[in-house]
Amino acid sequence: MAPQMYDSQVLRKTVQLIHYLVVQMSTHKRFYITFIYGMKHEHQRQPMWEDLLVLSQQINEAWCIIRDYNAVLYKEDRIGGNEIQGTKLKELTNFMEQGDLQEMRWSGTYYTWTDKIIWSRIDRALINIYWYDAFDFTQNHFLANGLSNHSLMMLYLPLIAKPRSRFQFCEMWTKHRDFNRVVDSVLSPVSIEPLNQLKNHSGTLKISFK
Repeated sequence: MAPQMYDSQVLRKTVQLIHYLVVQMSTHKRFYITFIYGMKHEHQRQPMWEDLLVLSQQINEAWCIIRDYNAVLYKEDRIGGNEIQGTKLKELTNFMEQGDLQEMRWSGTYYTWTDKIIWSRIDRALINIYWYDAFDFTQNHFLANGLSNHSLMMLYLPLIAKPRSRFQFCEMWTKHRDFNRVVDSVLSPVSIEPLNQLKNHSGTLKISFK
């Protein structure tokens, strides 16, 4: 995150995570982001899950947890080496359910880590229920492996406000025998000028409600 675009403050730091409060300078939107690096063995990761679940209960704004979980969601998340046992899939699944989290929309390479023998998808960006309300068009992109055995992750955040919703009006609706009656019932007793013009309008209208 470029300093001129974001103002960040470290709120918590442990062996497996760094937790930030960030303000997007162009929009003044606040969000939390936690960078993690899960330990190799499951019992070593337990303190990380506990810390993250505590944060999930405290945060009621947009929050993203990103990077290396060292855990997988699906059997297809690893090829090569020993087959993944069903119990190994519960660790990350249980955390997401308890924290009410989902994976951010993503694109790019599927397997995010490799030692050239095993390919795994252990890197992810998870978000809470408030994230898309603040950053609707966010996407996480995974680049192909380079010098590192991990894929580079690019988090794209919109720098402009979410566009206003648009209502599409189709001329064919005016051909329906009940069109005038329905419009009259909606307009009465309050007159809405843009809609009053629909009865005599030909062609397709796009109306923006401000």
